[in-house]
Amino acid sequence: MPDIAMCQNGACPLRMGCYRFRALPNEPAQTYAEFQFRVRGTKATCDHFLALRNGQRVDDDQAGVQRSWHKRWEHLYDD
Repeated sequence: MPDIAMCQNGACPLRMGCYRFRALPNEPAQTYAEFQFRVRGTKATCDHFLALRNGQRVDDDQAGVQRSWHKRWEHLYDD
């Protein structure tokens, strides 16, 4: 389990290189936040960005990452 708050910001241009977005979550105990990025000039930055490092377990399938991101919000839509 990543011992971090994972990011839910699917609009962030840095998300595919960020461990907070791509780590494999440990449900149901995983915590989430929607960290905000900024654009400075032509470059996006985020104070909470964690660069991927060799050996970290992440979802390498971009479609899988997006499915995982949507799954994080499913509980909000239950009737």
